[in-house]
Amino acid sequence: KTNVEHNQSKCQLSDSTHHRSNDLSTNVSNNSSSTSSIPTTTRPVQTKFVSENTLASFKGAFQLGFDFVEFDVQLSKDKIPVVYHDFQVAITLKRKFQQAELFVVPVKDLTLPQLQSLKIYHASKTDVSKIEDEFDDDEQSSQEKFRSLFPTLQELFEQLDPHLGFNVEIKYAMQYRQGGYEQNYFFERNEYIDCILRCLITYAGKRIIVLSTFDPDCASMLRRKQTLFPVLFLTQGDKGDWPQFLDVRTWSVNIGLCFIVAEHLSGLAGPALDILSDKDFVKHVKNNGKLLFIWGDEATNKDVSKCLIDLKIDGLIFDHVAELKDEHSTTENLFIAEEREELEVLNNFRQKQLELKYRQLLQELESLQSAREINDLSISTTNQPSESIEGVDSISENISIDSNFKHVM
Repeated sequence: KTNVEHNQSKCQLSDSTHHRSNDLSTNVSNNSSSTSSIPTTTRPVQTKFVSENTLASFKGAFQLGFDFVEFDVQLSKDKIPVVYHDFQVAITLKRKFQQAELFVVPVKDLTLPQLQSLKIYHASKTDVSKIEDEFDDDEQSSQEKFRSLFPTLQELFEQLDPHLGFNVEIKYAMQYRQGGYEQNYFFERNEYIDCILRCLITYAGKRIIVLSTFDPDCASMLRRKQTLFPVLFLTQGDKGDWPQFLDVRTWSVNIGLCFIVAEHLSGLAGPALDILSDKDFVKHVKNNGKLLFIWGDEATNKDVSKCLIDLKIDGLIFDHVAELKDEHSTTENLFIAEEREELEVLNNFRQKQLELKYRQLLQELESLQSAREINDLSISTTNQPSESIEGVDSISENISIDSNFKHVM
């Protein structure tokens, strides 16, 4: 998203719809924890100005050298994992000679074909006049446009380069401390998580994947239901202006640290504001052998991001990162670089093995030649005395014959 679009949508969103991280890509730092299988590096990052949570944005991020992309996953009504940030969408209804109307509908109440075929807008969309102009668009291009807003998790696995890591935020509707839920009548946790994990395990391949969630119970279940992917607990801390959840485990980064240690999670993903206000917290996380990822708009600032990286955090998650680096410069994806280095090491090892085997074959050949020469020499030496003995025997026979002949005479 462009910075202008981001700021406009941020102003339009209510507290209940924008309290979570809405970030696009992940940059991983160079302080890898021994408890994680995630390779890490510190590198400048960037992105194209495209809509978030779409295949176009993820492909653009990979082309510009990102190691990971972060996106939100939830289930449609037909229980298919789809990639979309908010729990609600706005759909349009227009009758002939009447003004278009907008209706906010939960994503969970629409099937995948409906999500990908209906004219659906962000839940904060309020300008009906702009929406009416879009009814005159080409039907095919319009359908492709709205379909692209709801890629499935399976499509991401199939269409994105396997070197691009996935930071998958599993969304789950939580209860607010002041009452009410992010989304009423949500899915049962077990079935919800099983559907998403089934897709992840089926299509993961060799791709590096990190799971994260704001819901503490979901985090615990993700940790117990599988051992393939590290699990991060997302917390919004206590320094921001987001509405607080009822679950006490989400109230601060310190409580979050206690939770991940108790539940043996891989790490914590906290807001930049809380980490900047208590920089010693990074040491506490590291002393417990856990990963620390940072998210938030503050990380977009060059000075802030440099400060966070100097603190030896493990990863930064943020969007509209053109503010950090010129959009035309590129970097190399970490996993491609690692694969190339591994291939070079493997090729060097194979070359050395071939050279060693070649030397061994030469030595064996020389040994065989030496043995043959010695054997030939031994045979020639053995044959000479036998010929002399045969000669002696022949002479003896001749003498015996001569004696007999004389006796007869």
